[in-house]
Amino acid sequence: LIEAVSVVNFVLPVTVETYVLDSAHIFDVFFKNVSALVPGTEHTFTVVVKNRKQESLRGVEVHLVSQIPGVKSHVISNFRPEEEQIVSFSYFIPQTAQPGTHDVEAQTYLKNVLRGGTQLPFVVKEKAYVGVASENTSSFFVRRIVLEKENLGNAPAQQRITHRFGLLQSVFTSATPKPTSLEGGTWVWTFTLQPGESFSVVLVTNYAPVLYGLLVILVAFFGFVWHLRHSVTLRKRLFVIPTPESGIYQIKVLLILRNGKRTPLTQVRVMDILPHGLDPHPHFVTMKPGVVQQGTHGQRFVWDLETLQPREERVFTYVLRVRLYDATSGILPAATMNFLYKGKAKRVKSDLLSLHRS
Repeated sequence: LIEAVSVVNFVLPVTVETYVLDSAHIFDVFFKNVSALVPGTEHTFTVVVKNRKQESLRGVEVHLVSQIPGVKSHVISNFRPEEEQIVSFSYFIPQTAQPGTHDVEAQTYLKNVLRGGTQLPFVVKEKAYVGVASENTSSFFVRRIVLEKENLGNAPAQQRITHRFGLLQSVFTSATPKPTSLEGGTWVWTFTLQPGESFSVVLVTNYAPVLYGLLVILVAFFGFVWHLRHSVTLRKRLFVIPTPESGIYQIKVLLILRNGKRTPLTQVRVMDILPHGLDPHPHFVTMKPGVVQQGTHGQRFVWDLETLQPREERVFTYVLRVRLYDATSGILPAATMNFLYKGKAKRVKSDLLSLHRS
């Protein structure tokens, strides 16, 4: 018995897809966790790089480039077949980084040929950062203060500088520039600082004019005192003194002669006039006048001295009795003194009259 077996062969079609990679695009590159950047802080850019080839690659350069100053660097790494690596770049974002949208780009190079890359926009926030500085120097009666503010940020900043003075200090202080306003005893400057701009106030307090003024006054005062002490003077003083009698007063008249020179005065003659209407019979307390003359303006008293020695002082005193009205309203004329000084004739008058009631 012979059996026949038939074998049927089935052929199933198989489709094989072949992908040919772009020879230039070897790496996939993208960023992770890119957020808005704050000036003055450190930020980390995280870049993911994947080797698309099924072979190892050595000496791969990963570059990070941005418009932000200082954000530029690269690393060199080796990749296994289809390996994915995370590369981090940390940078300090400058205070002056321009606010707004910027681009950051990651690039991969193999043998100095660009083999992959990506670009991503990011935002730099506005941040005003103002630096403050001051300088205080002093010299001989002069004090100089410099107050300065500088915008170190990337946004305009409204600012003000204030300084308070005492009343006396403000009188002797000059400011450059002039203050915008005055708030009580406080000087105020208001201004706007653009990024990178600075504003300075210079205050100079100068007490030297006060010192010089005091020196001038002291010199004048001591010069005046010296002049009085070293000159010939004739002073006339009046004192009104009440008496027990109702409505009757006494006027004491003092004529004070002084020779402040270093040389004696000779032929000294002192003359004083007693106007009509006052006591015609005065009482002479000290030396009586050598001559008493009746004239059109009243009685004239004359005292004669042969000499008046250096630094010598003489006082002639006489007392009048007058009514209340005459004692409070009458004015006596100035006295005069004639003398010879080093053979030359000189003349002085008494100083301004003063009326005192005691």
